[in-house]
Amino acid sequence: MHHVTKVPMACSLLSLGLVCALLLGAMVVVWQDETARQTEQRVSTQRSLLKRLVTLERQLEMMSRQNITGHASMAIGTTEAAILFPEALPTSWNTDEATSTTEYRNVKKGIAFQVPYDASWGDGVHRVVPSEVDSDEKISFGPLVYLCGEGCGWNRLYQVMILPARTETQAITEFKNYDVIGEPKIIHRSISGFPILDLKGSSAFGSVERIEFSGKKYNYLLTKRPGMQAPEDKIIQGILKTLHSI
Repeated sequence: MHHVTKVPMACSLLSLGLVCALLLGAMVVVWQDETARQTEQRVSTQRSLLKRLVTLERQLEMMSRQNITGHASMAIGTTEAAILFPEALPTSWNTDEATSTTEYRNVKKGIAFQVPYDASWGDGVHRVVPSEVDSDEKISFGPLVYLCGEGCGWNRLYQVMILPARTETQAITEFKNYDVIGEPKIIHRSISGFPILDLKGSSAFGSVERIEFSGKKYNYLLTKRPGMQAPEDKIIQGILKTLHSI
């Protein structure tokens, strides 16, 4: 005779309850994930719209300062170019070799030199300023160009950084730490009795050169964008001929 084992009804109900709880928990997790994903997408969209609104507001602000006659009266630098043209260089943008120079002078930091400049740089509506100075005591000048390396953005081809006075050994050590491959080429020169240290080397982005001028109170580091060749070398030599400590 076969014996039939009867499962208590309480156990059956408990099992059913556990299964329902698991299903409900899974549904809650899926709902939470979907809600979080939708919230993230909504926040990302809001940030994108806010960024576009701020950019548009700045564009309108700059346009309001422009001469209504249409003449090239709007002077811009890297910051303004990044707002007006955030993704690429306009096809009509002129970056030809400079045809003249204009003086940069900073009595407080004891330096003066002629920067290469061309009044036709820009696109006929936007006039590129001769030079720019940021909070890090970096003087940027030369054509305003859109370059891509580790990232893309607007830059000037040349810059001079004002540094505290330092030794030649310190300058060489810093240059070697600047992703330079192998030993750099070291050239010693002088201008108006002040020493000049010319360092040349190679990096993953091309040739790199730093020229450090020792002034009365500060050192001045002249650099160009990696990979730049002649006629840029001629431009740098022209800058050195006019560079002096004041």
